[in-house]
Amino acid sequence: GCSFGRGNATLRDYTGLDGCGWVLESDGEVLEPINLGSFLNDPEDGMRLEVEYDFAENMFSICMVGPMVVLTSCEPVR
Repeated sequence: GCSFGRGNATLRDYTGLDGCGWVLESDGEVLEPINLGSFLNDPEDGMRLEVEYDFAENMFSICMVGPMVVLTSCEPVR
């Protein structure tokens, strides 16, 4: 199922938490994108995004709020 223009994730600023940075909230789950900077130059808290990703195998973060993911597509929803 495609969601047309509504986005499937919300960007959240977790930089106040130890070892954390920007995370994605999607379907009640928190994901840690390891390559967000490749897609967004100026991320904003609460930004809606349409993302596709793969889970990063054998990678663990200091933050540990959710699984690490590698974004394959990331489009802001205006």
